[in-house]
Amino acid sequence: MRARPCCVATFHSTHDAIHAERACTERGVAGRLIPLPVQINADCGLAWRMEPSERPTFERLMQDEGIDAGYVDLML
Repeated sequence: MRARPCCVATFHSTHDAIHAERACTERGVAGRLIPLPVQINADCGLAWRMEPSERPTFERLMQDEGIDAGYVDLML
């Protein structure tokens, strides 16, 4: 399998990661919760992987939900 560009959102806590997953599922935002890639250093061991085109929708949803997320573009 070849690596593809993706956007990874990181969180400060597992609680935030699970909250983000629930909000995305409820609102149909594409992506999935993954273990934190080794290339990233963050407080939480979980991350949300999405297509780069989903990032603006995800960012708006995180703002609406009061979740502070960090963003990294990677090849995974």
